[in-house]
Amino acid sequence: MSFPGYFEEEASGAGAEAFPILEGVASYVGSMAATTSVPLPSGIVAGDLLLLVTTLVEAATVRTSSAPSGWQQLYASGGGGALRDAACYYRYATGSEGSSVSLSASGTPRGGSVLTARVSGAQGQPQVSVAGSAVTGSPNPPELSPAWGSKATLWLAIVHKEGSPAPTAVPDGFTDAGQASTTSNNGSRTVLTKAELKAPSLDPTPFSFAASSASVTRTVAIQPV
Repeated sequence: MSFPGYFEEEASGAGAEAFPILEGVASYVGSMAATTSVPLPSGIVAGDLLLLVTTLVEAATVRTSSAPSGWQQLYASGGGGALRDAACYYRYATGSEGSSVSLSASGTPRGGSVLTARVSGAQGQPQVSVAGSAVTGSPNPPELSPAWGSKATLWLAIVHKEGSPAPTAVPDGFTDAGQASTTSNNGSRTVLTKAELKAPSLDPTPFSFAASSASVTRTVAIQPV
C-alpha cells in the first residue's frame, strides 16, 4: 500500500525520531573487467552503512558480479534481454575502507553502471523486497513491509535498466539520490531514489522511461538506530 501525503509530515515533524541519512553517493561507468576498482563516497566513518548497487549488461552470455571481500549480498537477479546482473551488496564501515572497492564480475568485460552509497544512523541488515522484473517503460518497485514496523525508515527505490536513457519520473514522494549510465554494449542505467517515512509498509509508484526495455526494481528499507 502507498501513503500519499505522509512523506512531508514525517520528514519535518518536530521532535521526530531520527531517520538514517544518505550522506553521499559515488559512481562508476564503463567496462567491467574480471576485477574493477569502484569508487566509494568520501567521508566514510566507522559505523556507516555502505551500499554497492550494480547493473551489468551482455548481449550474448551470462554475466554476474560477486560480493567484494568483507561485503554481504543483499540481492541479485537477472532481468531478461541483455540485463544480466542486477545486484546490491552492503557492509558496515570500519573506517579503514579507503577510496575504492574491488568488484569482481564473470564473463567477457562489457559495460556496467555502478553506484556506491554511504548512510549514517543505520543499524541491522537492510530489508529488501522481491524483484520486480519486466520489459517495460514503467518499472514498478514492489511493496515492502520491514520487520521493525513504523520506525523512522529510510526507503530506497532502485531500478536497474537495460539501455542508457534517464527516467522521466521517479516514484511519488521519492527524490533522485544518484544515477549511473553507460552506452557500452547494450547500455545500462542504475537509478537510486530515497524517501523518509514512518509506515509499516510502502508500495512505491512506478518509475517512468520514454521506452520499454528489460528492468529490475527493488524496494529497500533501512532501519534507524
